Amino acid sequence: METLQNLDLSQFKDLIYETVRKAMNDALEDKEALDSKEFVTSIKDARIEYNNGKFLDLEDIDV
Repeated sequence: METLQNLDLSQFKDLIYETVRKAMNDALEDKEALDSKEFVTSIKDARIEYNNGKFLDLEDIDV
């Protein structure tokens, strides 16, 4: 297991860069999704269906 003590400055910078890059990409994806009326509508519809008991338990799904 790697610890911060074992990283040199360049590795530490790369770790910070990748962490921030992934977080920014996730945030931008979330913003794009929430800006989409179709996406927001599908979430609302899914919540209504779930609350009305229209869902499958994972155990009931054949794979």
